[in-house]
Amino acid sequence: MSAGALHAASVIVFSGFFLASFYVIAVNQAWARTLFIWGFVGVLTVAGVTGYAFWPLFDWHLYPHTAESSFVFYEIRLSDKQGHEIPYDAWAASPTLTTPVRRYAARLIAYNDTRAEELARFFLVQANMYREHIQGGGQSKYAWYVFPPHQYGYSWDAEELSGIQTFSELHVFKREVQMSEDGKHILVDRENLVRTFSL
Repeated sequence: MSAGALHAASVIVFSGFFLASFYVIAVNQAWARTLFIWGFVGVLTVAGVTGYAFWPLFDWHLYPHTAESSFVFYEIRLSDKQGHEIPYDAWAASPTLTTPVRRYAARLIAYNDTRAEELARFFLVQANMYREHIQGGGQSKYAWYVFPPHQYGYSWDAEELSGIQTFSELHVFKREVQMSEDGKHILVDRENLVRTFSL
């Protein structure tokens, strides 16, 4: 079956599922919940058995695809005038929580100077406000958010921030990581400083 035919079939299945749900809701609401649950389980089962995820559920797989053994990403670190360096806490810039900090780090490399400096200044100002909050005994206003942690598993605490003054520089590092074929060991972990922004 061609990719176009598979896509068309997935659109029909997806649309048909919801059209049938709407029909049952209009005609007989008692069956609506049952139809929805069985239809939902059916779509997931077909996707798991055939290995084809129906539109728009492209990332819904029973068995995740294997990750690449080597990858490159960017990360942001902050430093004060004394040279203390610390990784950026994603909680510091709460308006950006829906986008991983690594993506913003890559944008700092891709953007032109004016736009990159504006974004870096935003991250520095937010980090300094959050640092003062944590050093003052406060905790993240998102402390209740525990699952799934993703990028939010790392967060600053007062002990880690002790001795750190106002952040004055934002550093973007390029990390190159290569894993063993079985994914259990890190063979290469290189990092290079690629860009620095000052407040």
